[in-house]
Amino acid sequence: MDTWCYVGKKRLEKGIAAYKKKHPESNDTFSTNWFPFYLNPDAPKSADKQQMYESKFGKERTAMMQERLSQIGKAEGINFKYGGKTGNTRDSHRLVQLGKTKGPQAQTRVIEELFAAYFENEKDITSQPILIEAGVRAGLEEKEIKDWLDGGKGGPEVDKEVQDAVEQNISGVPNFTINDQFAASSSAGGNYSRLVTELDQMADRGINHLRIMAASEGAPTPQPFRMNPPLLKAPGHYNEEVFKGLDICLAEMSKRGMRATMTLGNEWQWSGGFAQFVSWATNNSQIPYPSSWNLTAPPQRTTPGTGWGNYTTEGVDAAPYDDFTAYANLIYNNTQAEKWYQDHITTVMKRRNTVNGRIYIEDPTIMTWQLANEPQASDPQYSSDTFRLEDNPNDLLFPWVNRTSSFIRSLAPKQLISVGLESKQGEYYFKHVHNFSTVDYATTHCWVQNWGIYDMYNSSEANLRVAQDFAKEFVGNTSRWAADIGKPVFLEEFGMARDNWENKDKEYPYLSSATTSHKDAYFKTIIGLVVDDFRNNGSYIGTSPWAYGGIYRPETQHVNEFGMVWAGDPPHESPGWYDLYDTDEAMCIVAEQHKTIVEWIKEHGKNSTGC
Repeated sequence: MDTWCYVGKKRLEKGIAAYKKKHPESNDTFSTNWFPFYLNPDAPKSADKQQMYESKFGKERTAMMQERLSQIGKAEGINFKYGGKTGNTRDSHRLVQLGKTKGPQAQTRVIEELFAAYFENEKDITSQPILIEAGVRAGLEEKEIKDWLDGGKGGPEVDKEVQDAVEQNISGVPNFTINDQFAASSSAGGNYSRLVTELDQMADRGINHLRIMAASEGAPTPQPFRMNPPLLKAPGHYNEEVFKGLDICLAEMSKRGMRATMTLGNEWQWSGGFAQFVSWATNNSQIPYPSSWNLTAPPQRTTPGTGWGNYTTEGVDAAPYDDFTAYANLIYNNTQAEKWYQDHITTVMKRRNTVNGRIYIEDPTIMTWQLANEPQASDPQYSSDTFRLEDNPNDLLFPWVNRTSSFIRSLAPKQLISVGLESKQGEYYFKHVHNFSTVDYATTHCWVQNWGIYDMYNSSEANLRVAQDFAKEFVGNTSRWAADIGKPVFLEEFGMARDNWENKDKEYPYLSSATTSHKDAYFKTIIGLVVDDFRNNGSYIGTSPWAYGGIYRPETQHVNEFGMVWAGDPPHESPGWYDLYDTDEAMCIVAEQHKTIVEWIKEHGKNSTGC
């Protein structure tokens, strides 16, 4: 039996309760049916549970895993214990089959008793007396249980259902199939309950567009600073459970009237990205990772698996950023790397959603296909202000954009295409990247701290004003540049840290307890600039703040079984840096923007640019 099935059961029950509370008028009913699955089909009849864990994971890792699991269990009302025996669970699954003959409620009661016996009371559920005891506690008749087990009853049904799971490509548990339509598996690190909760939160605030990373790449050996497990394990080899998670996300967005930008690649290391394609194409050469957040580095909290961590250091255990981008951008002229990247694009775009049956390129939920997140110049020549670039008509970025956008257009003529450019590079790059006929609108990202304009430890109004003034200039310039080439422009990334001068001398500089005075003022400014630009017939068509952390808080974070902390911020950056939490005032500012635009459009229709 698997610990995560017990956790998953508790979380499913919470999700059902939350649904009933939110929709008291609903006539929807819920019942649960349980199906067998063997994590270890070759398990011995009986073995020491702790010895098995330690032989598989080692003593140190086992201790960390159990400490973390105990904390998770406590939050769900489970008192996990790790002693006792383990072994082949076919007989326990046969007992569950007996419960199934009495109906879903009886089957669930058997499951509950088996979970409690095995996980909380250290009992050996390979033992017939323990199985009889559990069955009786669940309300079954003792004689019927004994006759059932002695007679081998339920065995053929268990064997068939296990084989059915294999044929359905179920590779881990828990795996939830809802209304016989789709699976919500946490075996790949997913959390369906959190997904729907946070989609509802965003929808309630008027957010109707999400930008989704539709690509993550693995490697032959575990790599740091990236999402795990990856969607693309190796060229042509996908993790179907992760793909199903993407299906579920799109299906749930569709229910809420949301639209998606599907980002198909990444300049940066946090998803594997271009650098991983280059590594694959160059005999798995070493990626020169730049300074990145290492969740396991000092300082660490006293409870294992909860952080904090620190950044790696350039020149010590990290390469210069220019070295990394030069390596990643070899994809622009590496035929094999680009072919594998295009193969991935094809696979994603032609996928049929396992939830609603829609082919991605025919799904109206998908508004835009985006080439990549923040592709960089292949040979940047910096001007005096450190991040704007000198004109370079021979930059390999331009023909790559042309090739890739044309390739995507050939597959998806009915959906939009964007590049994903930050547009910090200046007017020349903005216009040359976005002026291809196969690019439907321009994109901008505005990062005042990352670009050295704002200091999150400086509480002065002057510091805030510098950021606001930069945003005003940035929005104004990019709106004019977009007008020059006849394209709309979308501000799809911007953010600001909390008032982290309050955290400067604390154990972690990104604690959620810090106030948000600068962040709130900055959000009002930059969102207001875009709204005003739209209403005054400018080129801007919308904003998308970075990034929704929802119910996450760094103070309560726990590393999952894949080494991940799912904050809004990606895994190469400090968790909580730019997160927007469900209770943040910034979310109210976003909601007010939505309300303002909706009311303006009702009164005026489109602006004079046709947007």
